[in-house]
Amino acid sequence: MTWPVARPAVIVVVCALLTACGAVSQGEPPPGAASVNSSPAHPLETPMTAIPVPVPVQLALDAANDGDTEAFLDTFTADGAVDDWGRVFRGREAIRGWSDKEFIGVRVTLAVTGVRQSGNRVTVSATVGGDGFNGPSDFTFVMAEDGLSLMRITG
Repeated sequence: MTWPVARPAVIVVVCALLTACGAVSQGEPPPGAASVNSSPAHPLETPMTAIPVPVPVQLALDAANDGDTEAFLDTFTADGAVDDWGRVFRGREAIRGWSDKEFIGVRVTLAVTGVRQSGNRVTVSATVGGDGFNGPSDFTFVMAEDGLSLMRITG
């Protein structure tokens, strides 16, 4: 069956009805859901919608938000790396040193505002808080079979 294109007024009424009856809530999205941005940066990418965050990436985000350095480090491959605006920290101990000074060590918080995926690359847009940098950033994770091989931070 092919659905006709919905008209904006119909969408507003349906959304209002769903919200009123409790089928959909307003406010924060459910845990793990990202915000909506309908246009992908590249035509082969999944657009920034309420797609689930892949498990390895979610584990890294949760560990950072929980202040759990060991769990954060466990999400990376043995030769995994963090690229923080061109500064590369490769391997568990290098990532730990960076994180202790600039990430988990400064009580980072990451509020996900969007997610897009292209193959094994997942870009998470987030508002960063804590006692270090505060503001919007993009975190691009490269997933491998045994964990994250890279977390690249850009703006």
